[in-house]
Amino acid sequence: MKESNIKGLILAAGRGSRMDQLTSEHPKCFTELGGKRLIDWQLESFDKVSINQIAIVTGYLKEQFDEYDLIKFNNENWQKTNMVSSLLRAASFIDSNTIVSYSDIVFHKNALTNIIKHDGDIVLGYDKNWLNQWQLRFDDPKEDAESFEISDHNFVLDIGNEINSTDKVMGQYTGLFKLTPIGMEKIKKILCKLQDKQDSLDMTALFRLMIKEGIKISAAEINTDWFEIDTPNDLEIADKLYNSGQLKIS
Repeated sequence: MKESNIKGLILAAGRGSRMDQLTSEHPKCFTELGGKRLIDWQLESFDKVSINQIAIVTGYLKEQFDEYDLIKFNNENWQKTNMVSSLLRAASFIDSNTIVSYSDIVFHKNALTNIIKHDGDIVLGYDKNWLNQWQLRFDDPKEDAESFEISDHNFVLDIGNEINSTDKVMGQYTGLFKLTPIGMEKIKKILCKLQDKQDSLDMTALFRLMIKEGIKISAAEINTDWFEIDTPNDLEIADKLYNSGQLKIS
């Protein structure tokens, strides 16, 4: 499939309460890094790989997204649900290969290219050199980092569990992943069995359940710059890296 046929989906329903006052009047992805909103960085990266059909799942302050010419889905229950519920709101959009992105990350276009070219119905973008970012962001990277193990053939074996050591962690999931229509159907099938847990399920927990059920989930190394903006401290670090030319996201 040509890159131009691939869609983009941004999950932007939550408030991002750990951003404190930075999200009191605006959605999290309206936070500015290097003078540009996070959402605009993402749209620029999508555009550079010819992903032009883009949808967004909104919730918190959804009316502020009216200025964007995007296909919109609404997670009206955003305060009580996680990203899995937001993904389900946009299931009808995924009728061709789609790159799904959390709204609080920025990434170089090569991250998209490397995920796109990797075969699989569900392909997670991961950062093999994750520890550098986590050491900048956290006094103890173990407190936030999660397990991530892949096979020799780049299938995910473990993801999203707490860790006691960083030694065996093979990377970190970036919040970027590719879904084919078949991959979306596999997700819907799993969630049908979990009706009572859908609202509380986070994305890595979903992937972990799917792996346990024998569903193949692939991993693609992004092999380029990216950053997660989850706190004011993250934003301060990312700004310094960007302004010094150490964070290349364009």
